[in-house]
Amino acid sequence: MEYLENRDGTNQTYESIIWDVLQAYENDITQRCQLYYTPAAMSPPGSKPNWDFSLLIEVTIPGVDSYYEGTFYKYG
Repeated sequence: MEYLENRDGTNQTYESIIWDVLQAYENDITQRCQLYYTPAAMSPPGSKPNWDFSLLIEVTIPGVDSYYEGTFYKYG
């Protein structure tokens, strides 16, 4: 936190991490989803979390297997 509050670009380790995080936010393929889960990893497999799905919008992400890689939601 100290480096972030006084960021001057001198710490290459921190700068590379900061750059990666910024790129993830700028290229967010989830369309700003706040929640996700992986049905295959649930117990039992295929079950859903105890969320109020009536408040959520499911977001389909091309190329992502929603069962094995994640099902994504944002508040609607």
